[in-house]
Amino acid sequence: DLHSGNILQDLLHNAYITDLGLSTSSDIKQDGKIHGVMPYVAPEVLIGQQFTQAADIYSFGVIMTEISSGKKAFDSVPFDTKLAIQIRKGNRPEFGKGTPKCYVKLAKRCMDFDPNRRPTATIISSRIVGWLDDMEQEDEMDHKDEMEQKNDNDVKKQFLEADKLIPKIETPTYPSHIYTSKLIDTEEINKALN
Repeated sequence: DLHSGNILQDLLHNAYITDLGLSTSSDIKQDGKIHGVMPYVAPEVLIGQQFTQAADIYSFGVIMTEISSGKKAFDSVPFDTKLAIQIRKGNRPEFGKGTPKCYVKLAKRCMDFDPNRRPTATIISSRIVGWLDDMEQEDEMDHKDEMEQKNDNDVKKQFLEADKLIPKIETPTYPSHIYTSKLIDTEEINKALN
């Protein structure tokens, strides 16, 4: 049940995941139904496979697109079986113009169709910490060779440029969207796919 509606931010910009007590255990399966917010539900879960950590990684990738674009995922279409089919066929939310390439690459890996090819939380954390380190480091040529320094400056430049181009999160444009967990009929999705 990881989605942007469950992430709060304090005045210091620290983020907190909330509503964990309302999530169901990954080993509980209802007959042909799951709970979730459609755009954040991994493709395999949409057809009735178990929730896994890889499914949460998929959700994190969707959140990354929202941060990049300033828009909620799939905010201009209904959250219905048609959207589920599009997600199963590989349709993913778009990135904002100017999003750093390294960021897009990581988010796309998180949203990979194959859950086994998605990165682990440890790998994601390592990449993000690396970007933060790159952003904070001073230009100290004695600690790095020129190529590493150039790559770090490129990453820093990409993130700084993206901050100028990417808008704040917009209000959803589709009026009936519910960004809280609701029942999703996986059997209906499977029938529509066949």
